[in-house]
Amino acid sequence: MNKWVISVQEGKDERIQGAIERALDLFSATACGLAGKKQFRRLVEVLRARDEFLGLFYDDKFTADNADSIERYFTHFAIASRIMR
Repeated sequence: MNKWVISVQEGKDERIQGAIERALDLFSATACGLAGKKQFRRLVEVLRARDEFLGLFYDDKFTADNADSIERYFTHFAIASRIMR
């Protein structure tokens, strides 16, 4: 289980907020890079992933199962990205 999942379960708000901010920075940088290269299909996928990530924290959907599901999604996405290089 990821450190951020443990932080949410333990109620460590400062750590959670920092992790969310770093993730949003990465989503934004990735989205800007894709938009600049006019890779719109990938851009849409990144924006969908960002929405799911944010929904986990701000839509009161946080459960260990939802967190695990998103973790698996990002792992598969990372593997697919490396394969396509």
